[in-house]
Amino acid sequence: MFAASLLAACAGQSELKPFPDDWSPLATHSIAECPNLQGRYQVLGSDVGLRDVCTRGAADAGYWNCSLRLDEQFRFDDPLPVITIAQPDADALVFAGLNIQGTPVEKRFSRSAGDFRCAGNHVIFTARGSFFSDENTSTGDGALATAGGLLLLRDGVRTLERALSVSTDEALVMNLTVTNTGVLFPIPFNAAFSAWIRWPSLPAPPATVSERTAP
Repeated sequence: MFAASLLAACAGQSELKPFPDDWSPLATHSIAECPNLQGRYQVLGSDVGLRDVCTRGAADAGYWNCSLRLDEQFRFDDPLPVITIAQPDADALVFAGLNIQGTPVEKRFSRSAGDFRCAGNHVIFTARGSFFSDENTSTGDGALATAGGLLLLRDGVRTLERALSVSTDEALVMNLTVTNTGVLFPIPFNAAFSAWIRWPSLPAPPATVSERTAP
């Protein structure tokens, strides 16, 4: 009964962070209907409000994995020192870099395949999962999460939305929103929390000898 009362009390609670006042505003450059994200970015970012949405889960299950690393947002197998984003057209996004062995690696995403959508100044990636989809929630620190989850009769869904844009100082900016939706006994609930993450841009690498001497 205590757990039920606690969840019911939080049923309508939301905390959506506004865009940080001390960050440069979002740019309006676009490629067709999508904002222009092309650039070379530092991998480790800084945040405003991340502790409110950090849930230790896997992003593909609708959970945030608490990381400020840009390479981990898009599930690269190895850490990358720098990430470059290319947009061949409004349908494609390519995240690329060199892994720890110096081998080129990349992740490609297609708008027409449903990997992302564009709205306003944002390229939006969405992941959804059940409250029961996180791994090992029935042991250790996850025991309370499992007990709370068992109170849900149906439609317990967590949605993770990552909205990417570029600011006027050329940094990559992400608005991260986690939304919890479900039914606690017969009572529907919905709660949303958000944070902002920023990855500074980096200058282009020096040209190679062959590039400098090309006609």
